[in-house]
Amino acid sequence: MPFRKSRWIEKYSKDEENLLHFLPSTEKNYLIDARQVINENKQYQQNEYEGMFVVDEKKIKTNWFNHYDVLVFISKGEDIKIAE
Repeated sequence: MPFRKSRWIEKYSKDEENLLHFLPSTEKNYLIDARQVINENKQYQQNEYEGMFVVDEKKIKTNWFNHYDVLVFISKGEDIKIAE
């Protein structure tokens, strides 16, 4: 995950229009149960959010909770190594 920048993660976790805002912390891995979120907070079913990462300065907003059942955040990503 070479595109991940700690400063981006920290910045977007403070942005209420970004999915990272829903995480209690960016220091651990998290699984967000989208169905549970919208069942407990009906207003989230109508709101659009930016994805966990902005790609090429494009802010892609959609209602992620209606598209996915589960969202996963991996705190400490690393580059893959292909076994030979």
